[in-house]
Amino acid sequence: MKDFGYLTKNNELTDKGLLISNLNGYEQIPIIEMVYDKVFKDMTPCVFAASVSALANMELKKEGMFFNKKALAHDAKPYEWHSNDVKKYISKLEKSLNQYNDLSMKYNKNYHPYEPNYDLTNNIYKWAALNAEREDSTQNWSLLYYNSDKRKYKDEGSMFKGIMMTIDLLKQIKTVAELGASVAKTDSDYEYYKELVEKCDLAIDLINRTPAAEN
Repeated sequence: MKDFGYLTKNNELTDKGLLISNLNGYEQIPIIEMVYDKVFKDMTPCVFAASVSALANMELKKEGMFFNKKALAHDAKPYEWHSNDVKKYISKLEKSLNQYNDLSMKYNKNYHPYEPNYDLTNNIYKWAALNAEREDSTQNWSLLYYNSDKRKYKDEGSMFKGIMMTIDLLKQIKTVAELGASVAKTDSDYEYYKELVEKCDLAIDLINRTPAAEN
């Protein structure tokens, strides 16, 4: 925790340490790094929803650092993101995760590195973007998960779970942002955290829609 600036030399909580103490579950350091560094500052609610989904649904790293053998093939195509802003964010997240994974492995030989789930992040962005454009969320879901013959061609289960995890983390980030606003030392920090609170609500509204809505 000291290596990332969450504790002082006297083992007292720093501002970042105070924020992380309000998170439960997940890989917490990468989340607070994104919040504290104001990476979410100028994001639209759609991009923000996708960005948080990448943090809420990380998976154990497979081969290499954020690439696999297939991606190294000469005929391999670049991953097709629905949003350039999400693509840029994933690049920042991967750099942060590299540092987090390296330090974690340094102190724990049994630690397993994490990486973003590209497909889920991409689909949650598309889900949010469709709902931002059109009121009929059931039809929007069909556009994501059914072909022209009304036959399902993707697994919906992982998407449902991913949305629920993202909503949960958005609610927690909202709590963190409310705390950040209450202890902000500058006007700009206060405004950032207040906007982040509002953005969490907007992002939740975009992805918490039928048929994927929370009960």
